[in-house]
Amino acid sequence: MTGIDGFDATAKENPMSDGDALARRLEAVEAALAHQERTVGDLDRVVLDQWRRIEDLSRLVTKLTDQMREAEGRLEAVAPPEPPPPHY
Repeated sequence: MTGIDGFDATAKENPMSDGDALARRLEAVEAALAHQERTVGDLDRVVLDQWRRIEDLSRLVTKLTDQMREAEGRLEAVAPPEPPPPHY
């Protein structure tokens, strides 16, 4: 019978089962840790990829904003702004 702490309640009768239960628990913890380490590594790579993408998109937005301002400046130099429609 396994108690709340995960140890076999009959371990007092068989001292080897205490060690076996501890070894099984240790293996389970090591497996969980390995899985978490892999997951953290995967998430780290995803975050880095997203950060690079955000940096690229930020540079592109800045470039496009500059191009729009330049185009607006050229347009204003070529044609004066249109007067508002008569109903204003």
